[in-house]
Amino acid sequence: MKITLRMDDFDPRIRLSHIRPLHEEFVKRKIPMLVTINNIMGSDYIMDKEVLDYVNSTDPKSWDIQLHGLEHEKIWTLNKAQVYRDVYCNLELTKRDFIHSNPTLYCPAWNQTSIFLEQVCKSFGLKVVVASKTIREFLLNWGTELYESQIYYWHWWTPDDVQMIPAVLDKVLKVEQQKDA
Repeated sequence: MKITLRMDDFDPRIRLSHIRPLHEEFVKRKIPMLVTINNIMGSDYIMDKEVLDYVNSTDPKSWDIQLHGLEHEKIWTLNKAQVYRDVYCNLELTKRDFIHSNPTLYCPAWNQTSIFLEQVCKSFGLKVVVASKTIREFLLNWGTELYESQIYYWHWWTPDDVQMIPAVLDKVLKVEQQKDA
């Protein structure tokens, strides 16, 4: 049983004041913070230097840096050449900007996939992973699910998600302890 919390939309809009307190909550509980990278969001295409410096200077084991798309596109609607460009650029820019990253997952925006996306990701050694549940559902279903290998997603820009993170992390630890008992 593995519960994974995935923060989507780690993109050029994010600032240190957004990410540091969230990361500290994960570090406090010794849970790596899984973030999925979009290298472009709207007209923003450069990651904030303070954010990059922070991520690159903290313990690499406290991060799990994965891919979410070059842009926040509906990638399942693109042709194979466009999908290839998106995945390739997302992978290369992420590895360039986040010096300790070695992405193995592609978590598509909108949690949709396609045959092209699956094929292209496989050629890069990436596994496509979609999530269908939010962290709100994780909290609401306490004790009513088995929580087997489930991925719950959340967003740094959603105030409710940010506020829930400490309780969600504590619940993950409780579920994991119960599993081990």
